[in-house]
Amino acid sequence: MKFKWFWCLVLCLSLFVTACSNRTSDSTEKAAGPAQDSAASVARQTIATATMSLTAKDYDRTEALIRQAGTNLGGYVSELNSTRTDNTQNGRVVMQIPAAKVQDFTEQIKALADVTVTSTEVALQDVTAESIDLDARLKALQAQKSRCEALLADAKTVDDVFKISQEIAKVQEQIESTQGRKNNLQTRIDYTPVTVEISAKPTEPKQGVWERTSTQFGKSLNGVGQFLVWLLVFGVGNFPVLLLIFLIVYGSLWLFWLRKRKQK
Repeated sequence: MKFKWFWCLVLCLSLFVTACSNRTSDSTEKAAGPAQDSAASVARQTIATATMSLTAKDYDRTEALIRQAGTNLGGYVSELNSTRTDNTQNGRVVMQIPAAKVQDFTEQIKALADVTVTSTEVALQDVTAESIDLDARLKALQAQKSRCEALLADAKTVDDVFKISQEIAKVQEQIESTQGRKNNLQTRIDYTPVTVEISAKPTEPKQGVWERTSTQFGKSLNGVGQFLVWLLVFGVGNFPVLLLIFLIVYGSLWLFWLRKRKQK
């Protein structure tokens, strides 16, 4: 009989321990679940910058097509500049493109006629932590402002009203500054600056026989003119030296001629 009670007691204790362990594991899973869901629900936020380099035959046409492609995708031009020399024109176009449309924009640029894309680079910067920090700061500042406004409603003296109003103004300034940083960050997340470097060297049209002959004749005249100018500069600039050489040579020949004459 005693053994029966002993085994019953052991069985009850085993069931009790098992039930407690199950409850503990269930409560742990329930506590961990929301934290995991919260961490997974935070979407990564990144700032992207892209750079493209290309060569083209017609700079103005290529620039216009790039601007049109970016505008059609909801973007806008943030910078334009170019330099022109005798044979080439170089410049760049910076388009602010919606982040989701950057790949479409680059593909459209690559598909342009008479355009060769030489390089494409994309850089990413993770700003998730900064965005979360700004949101938390805004929430804390707004809660602080609400508390100050509640104190202001219960203020009894003019001095209290003045001090609390000053504190509210200070907090409001911090809210506006933080909100501005948040808006700027969000704009940089939403829009990607794509810098397109353009190098254009127009091809020379084919010339006929008469055009090539005229061109060569002009080059020949130009060469003769440059030679005559050089000869004039050389003669005038070195006239004293040339005169001295002439007198020496002329005197030597004259003496030689006199000697020959006497021998005869």
